[in-house]
Amino acid sequence: MCALLSGGCGGFGDSYVVLVDPAFSKDEQTKVLAALATWEGAVPVNFSFRITSCSGIHDATICIHASNHEEIASKQSAADGIGVGLTLREKTWSHVIDGGEVFIDVPTIEAQYAVDFQRIVAHEVGHAMQLDHDASGNLMAAMATEDAPLPMCADKAEWYAVRSDPGPQCD
Repeated sequence: MCALLSGGCGGFGDSYVVLVDPAFSKDEQTKVLAALATWEGAVPVNFSFRITSCSGIHDATICIHASNHEEIASKQSAADGIGVGLTLREKTWSHVIDGGEVFIDVPTIEAQYAVDFQRIVAHEVGHAMQLDHDASGNLMAAMATEDAPLPMCADKAEWYAVRSDPGPQCD
């Protein structure tokens, strides 16, 4: 019962409720859903989604906000520069909450990186699923200009690894 309700009672799960900010345009909402589909096609994860407002970090929930540069800058804790996306994750009492709050800088992406909108969202969703940055050429690459459009072998391997699952081998 606990595993069904909380994504594994403190472990990392394979099912998430994704709450998508209604401030995204219909086209942007479609791209957010396509970003989720890239992960569903790569690893055994299942997303159920709703278009609704949300806030906070909760187990098995990914909240995706239409944001802007100023809001992301105000929430950024690292000194490695301000990106076009930010995912907040939380750890309490030695328990990492499996989920996150994703902020997407819509004005900057639409002005400068419109073709990358889906990829940027997929990258940030990876962080909400507890994945960290990886090497260039992978979806989870640290630099947006160096990441792949889809989850690659290393991304998939990390998804399985953080769930203590060896997963399938890939070439």
